[in-house]
Amino acid sequence: SNATGRTGDMTQNLDRYQRYHEQFEEFDSTRSHAVPGWLQAVRRKGMEDFSRLGFPTARRGNEKWKYTNVAAIAKTEFGRASGRKEQVSLDSLKQAAPWSDKWATVVFVDGVYSPELSNASLNGDVQVKSLADLVRHDGALIEPHLASLAPTDDDGFTALNTAFVDDGALVHLADGARLEAPLHLLFFSTDRDQPYVTYPRVLLVAGSEASATVIESYAGAGQNSYFTNSVAEFVVGEGARIDHYRLTDESDAAYYVGSVRVVQNDAGSFRSRAFYRGVG
Repeated sequence: SNATGRTGDMTQNLDRYQRYHEQFEEFDSTRSHAVPGWLQAVRRKGMEDFSRLGFPTARRGNEKWKYTNVAAIAKTEFGRASGRKEQVSLDSLKQAAPWSDKWATVVFVDGVYSPELSNASLNGDVQVKSLADLVRHDGALIEPHLASLAPTDDDGFTALNTAFVDDGALVHLADGARLEAPLHLLFFSTDRDQPYVTYPRVLLVAGSEASATVIESYAGAGQNSYFTNSVAEFVVGEGARIDHYRLTDESDAAYYVGSVRVVQNDAGSFRSRAFYRGVG
């Protein structure tokens, strides 16, 4: 009878989240030729797990989410933020998000890396790259870590992010690398006519004795509804030191869900602080 119950739950989830399955089929068919098999497998497992888990809307037996009602996210018809992105100026970013010209800033607009808005002149010991670009050319640094710290089998939001993982930030600090100025990863959501969802992804791999301050920020324009579903994974090497800040200043009509997963090696240090303003 348990097996029947699980099958019934999955069928209900398939019906309820049909839009995400349709979006995934389109996404998978248009991306499959351009990505390695391992990433395609990671995405498909994410979608399978989301089909089973859905969003944590149940109020009973839901310890992690018992104080957060996510029903509005589950009910809203969010589309994918595909197609031409709205033109965004550097001035508008400086108005919307925390900013310093002294920081190394990497900008993503509606989930897509924007080289023209980014300013990340870093030394050779520190690499900051677009996940989408790196996967197409050399995924060796990503493959061992992506989705290894943030498993998809116990969290519907992480599973959905992983199903649609496409672009995001890969930060690699070589052994002993020291980043003097903060590194700012800025994810900016534009104003669109229809509700939409983005899936930001951050993967940071810090070698032994490396150190950096990383600011991960989320900001949006306009007052329309959108959903930011982000996942960050941090691999902190032996004796490495990472200070992490997560800032959100989204539209009043926006929804934001974010998870951070960390693995620390001996004597490694990871300190994280989060500041949230203006999200549903």
